[in-house]
Amino acid sequence: MNVPPLWNKIKAIFNSQAGYDIALALIVILVGFVSFFLGRLSLLSEDKTAVVVSLPPDAIATSTPQIMPANAYTGALELTKVRATAEANYGGAFLASKNGTKYYPAGCSAANRIKEGNRVWFKTEADAQARGLTRSTSCK
Repeated sequence: MNVPPLWNKIKAIFNSQAGYDIALALIVILVGFVSFFLGRLSLLSEDKTAVVVSLPPDAIATSTPQIMPANAYTGALELTKVRATAEANYGGAFLASKNGTKYYPAGCSAANRIKEGNRVWFKTEADAQARGLTRSTSCK
C-alpha cells in the first residue's frame, strides 16, 4: 500500500464526526497523562528539607508579642517563649475575657478571639481560678 492512499484513508476517518470525536478524546487523554507524569517528575527533584523560620533573639525581646495559635506548627518550645514574653510584657501567662467564665493560656488560638480591651491577664492558673474562672478545654 502506498503512503498517499493510506494518508487519504486516515484523512477520511478524521474528517468524519466519529473520527473527530476519537481524536479529541485521544488528545484529552494524552494531555492528562503528560500532566500527571510531569507532576510526578517534579516531586522527584524537590528538596525535602524542612523550612524553619526564626527571629533573631533581640527581635523577640524588643517586639510586642503576638498571641500565636497553638496548632501543629507551634511546638512546645515556641509556646513556652510566647507565654514567657506575655508574662513579661502583660503581667501574666494566662488570660481571660473580663465578661467570660473561662481562662486560656497565652498562645491559645481561642485567646485570639478575645478583644484587646476585654483581656484580663493572670500570672498563674491559681489567680484565674481564685476569680472563679475555669480553664478552657480547647487549649492544653
